[in-house]
Amino acid sequence: MDLKEIMDYAEIGMRNFLLFEAGVILAHKLSGGIKSQEDLDRMILEETQVLGMDASEIVGNYPARVTQVWKDGDKYRLDISTDFISSNRAGVRHELYHVFKGDVDRYTNFPCLDYFLKQEPRAILYGAFKLKL
Repeated sequence: MDLKEIMDYAEIGMRNFLLFEAGVILAHKLSGGIKSQEDLDRMILEETQVLGMDASEIVGNYPARVTQVWKDGDKYRLDISTDFISSNRAGVRHELYHVFKGDVDRYTNFPCLDYFLKQEPRAILYGAFKLKL
């Protein structure tokens, strides 16, 4: 494989990645925004029902400094910031999917690899497109 062929494949890969990212951003923007704590609580209730989860185990917090989900005793804390990519239904679905798949409860020997190559891509796909992997 010569350099030109490698560059052609890199260009195709980058184009596909950018199209995917544009689709994710569009899906987030079209999924319904969060303007209040009540909006977040309602979305948590609705989206946990879709996943078959117990909504009473999730405590939402809006607005938060950063968007994240974490375990606090026997509850999961779902913090949603006001940034444009997270403060919507797709952002809530994304974080809830981490709980649904057990990502928050699991420790791996290679946390960065597991997070970036497995946990985050599947949460992105579920948050934006409701694809369960």
